[in-house]
Amino acid sequence: MIGSSKALLQATAGYAATESGYDIANASYDSKSYDPTTQATAPSGFYIKPDGTKLYIVDNGTDTIYQYTLSTAWDISTASYDSVSISVSSQDIQPNGITFKPDGTIMYHTSNSGNNMDQYTLSTAWDLSTASYASKSYNVHIGATELIPRNLVFNSTGTILLVAGGTNDTVYQHNLSTAWDISTASYASKSLDVSSQETGLHGIYLKPDDSKLWILGFGSNTVFQYSITSADASTASYDSVSFDVSSQSSSSYSVFFGDSGAKMYVLDSLTDTIYQYST
Repeated sequence: MIGSSKALLQATAGYAATESGYDIANASYDSKSYDPTTQATAPSGFYIKPDGTKLYIVDNGTDTIYQYTLSTAWDISTASYDSVSISVSSQDIQPNGITFKPDGTIMYHTSNSGNNMDQYTLSTAWDLSTASYASKSYNVHIGATELIPRNLVFNSTGTILLVAGGTNDTVYQHNLSTAWDISTASYASKSLDVSSQETGLHGIYLKPDDSKLWILGFGSNTVFQYSITSADASTASYDSVSFDVSSQSSSSYSVFFGDSGAKMYVLDSLTDTIYQYST
């Protein structure tokens, strides 16, 4: 009986250890932040390398993406500029969101101008100095109804693209017939209306196993959590789980999770600062 109890305790402890990340209901501010405005005058989106050592910020003001190093992985307060950047103005101006293929060889951004999404190739993974335009783009607007593509995420296989639409506070799904190639994307006629929770949608993040979706925006300055099946927007439903970041961020633009979900980061557009939380 004692052995059975011990085994149950160990199993429970193991479950808790694996499920402790991504728990926004119990999130807390780490009192750590980073202000990149020496380079980025109007940052609108960001991405952190899967090992937590590199930060990439897309700037709406300079039409440029900047690269930073975190000397301590996942500690945003240790970020420093690498003096590496790439201008995207030859393709589009007013870039909004940024994401990467998980191996760091392809980068994407959305843009207010032309409602486009553009694709870049990095000949050396995660090194922006080796990035070049892949001559691939995709117009992500939905007819005349959705004209403001903001942040974006891919599913784990690169075959589904979810874009936060700012006009209708709706997440739109696009399918790619060739994984990670946005020139093969098309609207899937699937969407998630989040306006009951957020009226200023800007940020979006998808859990790596494609089972949870988080959104936030400047309407409520709150991170909202949804359950989703295989990144299919038509299956998403609100979990009635949220976290208010308004004590730090009054104009929330982007959300990101790292360190297996143990850390959450929020970009504020008024202070131009990324804030760090533990979950």
